[in-house]
Amino acid sequence: MSKYLIAGGAGFIGSNLTKRLLTDGNEVTVIDNLLTSQKSNIKEFEDSPSFTFIDHDVTQPIPDDITA
Repeated sequence: MSKYLIAGGAGFIGSNLTKRLLTDGNEVTVIDNLLTSQKSNIKEFEDSPSFTFIDHDVTQPIPDDITA
């Protein structure tokens, strides 16, 4: 099992990549500010213990209190 971080993971491509990685047994953290994407794209993963969502704009520094 590997760990992946997907920036923009709530978009079309990111959500499909997330689905594939979770299906293959990996841990996935998605970071997205939902500006051009929708949280409904990743809703199906919310209950997975291998999935983490961080609502954050990647053009800004990631605060120290955000951990995944």
